[in-house]
Amino acid sequence: SLASHLSAKTTSALLEALNADEKPRRQSAIDHLALRGAAVALKALTRLLNEDKDLGLRCGAASALGHIGETRSVPVLESHLREEVPLAYACAQALCRIWGVQRLDELARVLKEGRLGHDTLHVFASQVAKLSHVTSLPDSLLQQARYWLTSTDEYLKYFGIDVLGRVGAHDDVDRLSALVPEFRAQQPLEVWSSLKKLVFRHGPLFRDRMVDGFEPE
Repeated sequence: SLASHLSAKTTSALLEALNADEKPRRQSAIDHLALRGAAVALKALTRLLNEDKDLGLRCGAASALGHIGETRSVPVLESHLREEVPLAYACAQALCRIWGVQRLDELARVLKEGRLGHDTLHVFASQVAKLSHVTSLPDSLLQQARYWLTSTDEYLKYFGIDVLGRVGAHDDVDRLSALVPEFRAQQPLEVWSSLKKLVFRHGPLFRDRMVDGFEPE
């Protein structure tokens, strides 16, 4: 049809623009290919991600691969997770977009492998926290959240508190209770709110629990 012909022609022009001399034109082409979900651009975007000398365009290519959402892009995105922060961050976000709620096993695997920079780790931890709002989590991710409670990284600790408050097991009440003294001078409401969720979910077994002035309603 005329519409499909025009669409193919536009995609072809965008692919050609990836090789332009002007950076704004190349970035615009990347953005438009992402919006179109153009799977035919995977090869060109992957090459740009791997080989281009411009860090901003490489980050844009990673983001575009995430928006296109093809699982074929996962290996190349993972291969850049331990590079400099902007690129690793963009690749982590792209992977979270591709995996979504369907591939929690992949998210758990990357976290278990470790060796991630702080910013990259924060992206994945944030994704775990978001997913805990909409689905139950496998034990492998709950174990990660429990580990975060012991971290010196305050962001990870808060993500762990949020996750366990929403989907933790009954023995996580003790883990969160132990954090109350530490957070007394720093916004203890996050800990208490998570404790409330745990207490109410696990019923009368914990109705009589008192934690430094915190009493479940």
